[in-house]
Amino acid sequence: EEGCGTCHGGRVAPEYLGKNEGFPPDVHWQKAKMDCVACHPAAQMHGDGTAYPDRHAVKSKPQCLDCHPNAKATGSPIEQHAGHLDKVNCVVCHSTVYRGCENCHLGAGAKSSLQFKIGKTARADAPYQITLLRHVPTVRTMLDPKLKDGMPNYDAVPTWKDTTPQGGGGRHAGVGEGRVSGR
Repeated sequence: EEGCGTCHGGRVAPEYLGKNEGFPPDVHWQKAKMDCVACHPAAQMHGDGTAYPDRHAVKSKPQCLDCHPNAKATGSPIEQHAGHLDKVNCVVCHSTVYRGCENCHLGAGAKSSLQFKIGKTARADAPYQITLLRHVPTVRTMLDPKLKDGMPNYDAVPTWKDTTPQGGGGRHAGVGEGRVSGR
């Protein structure tokens, strides 16, 4: 919980370590006591110096198939994997409940609940069609107090997105105008 959990303690650490009451920890922690650096080595920490448009563009990030090559859908000896034909993200079946974004994005007093939503990815470049989704807590009228009808294209973008955010500025983007950076 120290170290990585200092910044990633709101969502990632409790999920991984099994701190959400009634839900087990990630299997990598539960069975092998693998800490964060087992998959995210020091050389990878917070980037390689290149500014990427989002975290999905980083080719060196760990992938399930890096350590579990027999889990690939095509030709897999695992019957359930063979039926997916590379259309289902591994985390759909191999994950646990996760915290929503409400606490930070809707302010103090907003209730955040554990969720587990499976759906179609909104990312055109995703190597899968089905994944876990996280709700972006927003409503069409959220800007009205400052700018009436300030979101005319509200319905043009999905409010359920992949569980791993794609940049977005602030605490989700690192350095450099909403892009994941190497620092």
